[in-house]
Amino acid sequence: DQVILITLIILTYTFQSLFSKMYTVNYPADKAYAPNVFTIVSGIVVAITALCFAGFSFGPFRWDTLILGVINAIVLYCYNEFIIKGSTTGDYSILVVFNIGGGIVIPAIINPLFFGESFMITQLVAIVIIFVAVYLVSHKKAEPTEGEEQKKNKALHIIACTLLAIANGAYAVVLKAQEYLNASSATPDPTQSQLLLVYTFAGAALISAISLVIRKKGETLSVFRQTKKSLIFLILAAIVAAIAPNILVITLGAVNSTLLYTFNNAGVMLFSALASAFIFREKLSKLNIIGCAIMTVALILMGGSSVIEGFLAGLLA
Repeated sequence: DQVILITLIILTYTFQSLFSKMYTVNYPADKAYAPNVFTIVSGIVVAITALCFAGFSFGPFRWDTLILGVINAIVLYCYNEFIIKGSTTGDYSILVVFNIGGGIVIPAIINPLFFGESFMITQLVAIVIIFVAVYLVSHKKAEPTEGEEQKKNKALHIIACTLLAIANGAYAVVLKAQEYLNASSATPDPTQSQLLLVYTFAGAALISAISLVIRKKGETLSVFRQTKKSLIFLILAAIVAAIAPNILVITLGAVNSTLLYTFNNAGVMLFSALASAFIFREKLSKLNIIGCAIMTVALILMGGSSVIEGFLAGLLA
């Protein structure tokens, strides 16, 4: 069951990434506003879906869930902003390494320290290998430089990538914090996870809407105009985005979060690279192919970490 859930999480987040990319490519207005529109539309869809998962029935109101939901709404909005800023100011490969790295390393450090999760040496080795693999998979041929302008953007790029890594990791930590606090309470309520998603995505949609009103003033509605293609991909991305986090919060209670987020982030990266090659006809270099192979080995190592450590302990005993 755990393998099936993790596989579904990887596939749904992979399709979300692909549909989002197709939506952004076909978005007819200024691309800078595409994330705002997606955040608003997907936020509403995810919130409604989370309500459905909970059967529109929740336990007593809890301040910790509301506070964590508001925090994660801000984190989610910032994530979308930083990923756009990072992608427009520097190398894609560096952006991906920071993004995946934050989603893996921050939970791997925070969760064992504060939420009682175990952390194995083989997991650390696998994470280091995954970093190398992510860089190889995302590495592209250098494009012509822009001289002084590129140098000015370098510092901004690193700042954006660092903040993106923090946002990606913080989102995962907040989900784990809610699951931990709920399980530790006198009356655990399984619907609080879905309620957290409602607060998170509805809140992010509200923040994004306010941002659009401020930035576009009297022309806010113009950014919602779509072509047939962009509308189709927007709907598909929103549907997948609604399924993915709901499966994630269900799986969190049954799987070590370090394993889960490592598999999720690295798995999405691997499947996205393969999908880009087959769907978008993007050519994979030898380094990209080597990176895919290394990442596959690292994921196997990560998944079998407990078995490997038990075997090594037996040899040393």
